[in-house]
Amino acid sequence: MSAVGENKDYDFQPVWRQSATPFSGLEDYFLPEVEARGIDWGECAILAPNFYILCAIAPRLRDMGIPLIGPGARPYKKSNHLIAPLAEEMCSYIEYSDPRMIWTIRRRTREIIENCESRWNPKLFTFNGDLAIAKIAALARRLRDENPLVRVFLEKFASECANIMIDNELLVESSRKLLEDSSASMIEDIENHRRTSGIDVDNFSVSDMGLFARGDRSIKLLTLHKAKGREFDAVAIVRVQERLVPYGNPCRSSEEEDEARRLLYVAITRARKVLMIFTDSNDGKAPSRFLSEIFVQNSV
Repeated sequence: MSAVGENKDYDFQPVWRQSATPFSGLEDYFLPEVEARGIDWGECAILAPNFYILCAIAPRLRDMGIPLIGPGARPYKKSNHLIAPLAEEMCSYIEYSDPRMIWTIRRRTREIIENCESRWNPKLFTFNGDLAIAKIAALARRLRDENPLVRVFLEKFASECANIMIDNELLVESSRKLLEDSSASMIEDIENHRRTSGIDVDNFSVSDMGLFARGDRSIKLLTLHKAKGREFDAVAIVRVQERLVPYGNPCRSSEEEDEARRLLYVAITRARKVLMIFTDSNDGKAPSRFLSEIFVQNSV
């Protein structure tokens, strides 16, 4: 393994460590290294062979107060709730007041209109639209100041947001119930995910939800496949073990093995400055056959 690019002389050598669990490796080695080097969380990624590994890691990271985005990060399924994308953006906007977010907020508002009424409303891009977005932002800020808990925020946000959009001729009255039902469904989803996410809906704040719209400030949780085409200052790759990398037990020099080797190569080359690879010492799977090609010896 050799470094290339503008960070090729960065003073960190890629390492492979064994740990009891994926999380313990991150907690003991990766996260302290990132903090010591002053690397922003938004420039970090944790990669794994599959979605389920990431879902198990996410609650532990969240318990440490680390912002993250990816599988298991949200205590609800964003795509299942009409109100969720706009609510997230608004929660983030009122926390950070970044004017660059207005374009995204407008896009989320357009998505609500199109999902409710199956049409594009040109008034969103007129004074009516600008006024509605400003009023929705003011609404979100007022609700947050009245009570910072997401449960209370969502209970009121959908209904009052619908009022604003209807008053400014962006929605028709019949769409109100869709927003209100979406809000109730989202609260229920958070409650149902309490055991797996580790988040209690009664302690989940507007600020917490706003982080999900701030990918630039959060650690990215990605599968090896999803990491293609992206780069980060610091990358941790967990569970790099046989039957996971490569998946199953392909024959040596087979097409399946070659494809798995290329995928791991892609994952490794996502790191600009810091790269750590972790295997589990207690799960019964041997380290991936590819690690002996990368490291002369285990650096544990």
